Amino acid sequence: MQIWIVAIAVAWCSLYAVWTLMPGAARRAIALHLLRLPVPKPLRSVLERARQPTGACGGCDNCGSTPKPIKIHRR
Repeated sequence: MQIWIVAIAVAWCSLYAVWTLMPGAARRAIALHLLRLPVPKPLRSVLERARQPTGACGGCDNCGSTPKPIKIHRR
């Protein structure tokens, strides 16, 4: 019984780590596919949040084609 509990805990932690470290675009694509299935309400809220674009660079690809200047500040 102890082995099963540890195996479930390790599997859950592995899935959480993969989901957290996954790029935003891949997370959104997987969330869209999973939302088409009947999922429980707590999981649905997590998938709805993951479906929204992130605020980090590369999250929405709407930055435009002009590069942003890099500012270097001396100490």
